[in-house]
Amino acid sequence: MYVNVRLNLGQLKHAWLVPQTAIQRDAEGAFVYVLGGDGNVVRKTLDVYGTRGADTIVRKGLADGDQIIVSGLMKVRAGAPAKVAAPKAAQPPAAGGAAPAKPDDKH
Repeated sequence: MYVNVRLNLGQLKHAWLVPQTAIQRDAEGAFVYVLGGDGNVVRKTLDVYGTRGADTIVRKGLADGDQIIVSGLMKVRAGAPAKVAAPKAAQPPAAGGAAPAKPDDKH
């Protein structure tokens, strides 16, 4: 018999949850790229506390309102110009594709 237990051992104040995919690492430690106020990419070094699901808990290195770059990281470099991309809308199925699921009336 096994039991899964989840305990709340406290609460961190002034911490951020950042997608693990946005966090980069090198010899200097963990960092993210953010969009700076001038429209250029800025590298920010992080103090990482741990993980929670698919997110990393960051205690220091970010400020409220930072816009973290989460995709296209292989092309990003500090000081390069960048802009915020609008989220992609859901695409309708292609012609001849599978039809959306419908409730089964046989129950």
